Amino acid sequence: MQCPHSAPSSATRIPVPLPCGSNSTRTHAYFTPEIYFRSSFGLYKGAETRTVRLRFTPETAKWIDDHIWHKDQKKKLLDDGSLELSLPVADFSEIRREVLKFGAGVEVLEPEDLRLSIISEAENILKRY
Repeated sequence: MQCPHSAPSSATRIPVPLPCGSNSTRTHAYFTPEIYFRSSFGLYKGAETRTVRLRFTPETAKWIDDHIWHKDQKKKLLDDGSLELSLPVADFSEIRREVLKFGAGVEVLEPEDLRLSIISEAENILKRY
């Protein structure tokens, strides 16, 4: 069984010099982007993730049903044709842009602070127009 922190043989391994005075006999450690970003949404990664729940309208759901947003996402097709998507997110920067991209075709169900952020941006857009 392979260690969950070890890189698959096809992964990119980037040598990173170890600081002088380290107790190791090795001169380099390896950074593996595939492992580092495995649990992230987009480019942002944090130590702690929160579950984001989105509901897409039936019209929008058919466009995003096959889209993989995150390896740990969960999708649920509802009786009315809408789609509920749950995924772990460490930073709201990218998921916020994704939500805004779909406009009225998506609703943030949780977390509340992301929902309020989208509401605030929608109000700012309305003021501009």
